[in-house]
Amino acid sequence: MGKRLTVLISCLLAASVWTGTALAGDASTTVLGLLSDEADSTFAEEFSGYLRDAVEAREKLGHTGKDQTLEQLAMAFGCLDSLDPMCLQEIGEGLETTLLIHGKVESSFGDFDVTVTLFDVVKGKVVKSTASTIAGDKQGSIYLQDASDRIIAELLDEEPRTAIIVQSNKSGATILLDGEDVGTTGAEPVWLRDVEPGEHELSVEKDGYETFMKEFEIKKGGRLDIDAPLYKVGEKPPDGVGVSPVKGPKVKPDKSKVMLWSGVGVGIVGLGLVGAGVGMTAMVSGANDDLSAARQVTLSGQDVCSCFNESLPTAECFGSPAWPSDVSRSNVKDACSKGKTGQAAQFVFYSLGAAAAATGIALIITALVKKKGKKASVEEDDEDEEEYEDEEEEASIYIIPSITPDGGFLSVVGRF
Repeated sequence: MGKRLTVLISCLLAASVWTGTALAGDASTTVLGLLSDEADSTFAEEFSGYLRDAVEAREKLGHTGKDQTLEQLAMAFGCLDSLDPMCLQEIGEGLETTLLIHGKVESSFGDFDVTVTLFDVVKGKVVKSTASTIAGDKQGSIYLQDASDRIIAELLDEEPRTAIIVQSNKSGATILLDGEDVGTTGAEPVWLRDVEPGEHELSVEKDGYETFMKEFEIKKGGRLDIDAPLYKVGEKPPDGVGVSPVKGPKVKPDKSKVMLWSGVGVGIVGLGLVGAGVGMTAMVSGANDDLSAARQVTLSGQDVCSCFNESLPTAECFGSPAWPSDVSRSNVKDACSKGKTGQAAQFVFYSLGAAAAATGIALIITALVKKKGKKASVEEDDEDEEEYEDEEEEASIYIIPSITPDGGFLSVVGRF
């Protein structure tokens, strides 16, 4: 196999293939240039370089410094169409390396899909593969360095760095993270690595420009991209461009309007329910009118509906065991059913309507009281804000429905 390698590499790749030598130690790692279509070859070459930088930064990997591409070596070994573990193992042994990192790049509507694999040459098997997408607007050198570093970390099962990438439209501005100077803006974004997870405040300052400030929270191993546009003092940002301003005065939220209109809406619903209850009362009254003739033929003290619902007539109800001839039994039963349904429905509608109306009135009163006592404030610190929220919570309304054998009622208890 040594002669085969020597002949093929000499013919196809020339002596440059052998510029690197094996490193002493347990591990030596070679990053092969990523496979790609011709149209994506520039990006593939650039990203392969960043992957090599990420490997070189990790001493334990023993970066070999070799820069051959996978396509070159696969062609040399005659296995470009079938990159199986045996082929990769032969390539790795020929390069005198214990670990190979290889992969491919595919473009997709301006983005690049990158697949990278870590291959153990000694064992002849894949250790791990990872896939990621490089967005079209995140292909600057800093973004690619961070992406390649995260890919290598994932292949090695390392915790990725917690990082922030800051970009501004003005060079020479000072970047402050939690009040500490951490860099200066320039043509390229600033890559802040190994940031402590948690809440932070970042500001970008430059004389003659409005200060950009942003509060944020970042999780361990995460990355946050911050665009920090700066504009001259008094200059209006272009339409559609947002600027995260410096902390300004806090304004109390005007909850009284929401409460007022909520009260009006709930009150209207309550009136509607009461109206439905009135309709049920009318239905009950009509049923009672329909039962007037039946009551005349039913003995005093007897329930009309119970008597006419019996399967057979009884003397206790009508004085003789015969149905009254001048009253329709089916009409009486229908009127009884209608009356019972109306009685149940009117209780429900009146109860809900009264509850809604009482709630609406209470909300309206509360909103008017607060609106009258509220003073608009442009400047207010956090302590005042908390006090205001406490005031909002002081108003309370309790509606307690109660049912008795004779009916029901509602109790409304409020504090304003």
